[in-house]
Amino acid sequence: MTKIGRVTGFRALVAVGNGNGVGGYGLANSVDSNQAIHVAKLRAFNRLYFVERYNGHTRFGVVGSLVIKDLCYLLGIKDIYVKTEGARKNYRHVVRGFFEGLLDQETHQQLADRTNLYVVEVRDDRGNFPVVVASPSGDEVREALQGDEDEWLNVDSMYSGGKIKLKTKRKVPMYELNNYPSWKRRCQAVEKRRGQFEARWERYASGLEPSEEELKERFVPKPKNN
Repeated sequence: MTKIGRVTGFRALVAVGNGNGVGGYGLANSVDSNQAIHVAKLRAFNRLYFVERYNGHTRFGVVGSLVIKDLCYLLGIKDIYVKTEGARKNYRHVVRGFFEGLLDQETHQQLADRTNLYVVEVRDDRGNFPVVVASPSGDEVREALQGDEDEWLNVDSMYSGGKIKLKTKRKVPMYELNNYPSWKRRCQAVEKRRGQFEARWERYASGLEPSEEELKERFVPKPKNN
């Protein structure tokens, strides 16, 4: 309360971007909503960041809250999975944490130069075949691990700063907890196809999977005898 009574204030959080890796955000307070939006927009343009992206490929799309989806649209990110924990309705902290996380990330080339190791990408849509995405710039390339580096090369230990990742317990759905008949039928149907995709790619890699021409020859219908 002031001497003139209660004064209504507005706070505006504005994010801007060009859809190609450049974006920023600004926060402003004012007694006028339009003035708060205008000042926040100017602060956002004065605080632009550049975010490195890798090939811009899309596998699962953008998975996250509405605020994260809007920020990804402004930055041109089309493939990301973000899980927000804690005060998810505090949009100011969500936006700030999202930008800090993007700016603190390390590119594949920087990781290869720092560790003197090849950076390999393994994806399900490629049949889990390894693809080298970055090589060390120097002449020295380590071919074997030294000492107890298995724990050090863990992604969580390399980028979490020694903090332990919070793992929440999986919530058991009601149909699985009560063992409904529909859940039993689904488990029986999935059991027949379990591991078939991975096994087929392994047969392709080892040369055991027949080609399409061989399959056509095998299943050619025999002529009926009159």
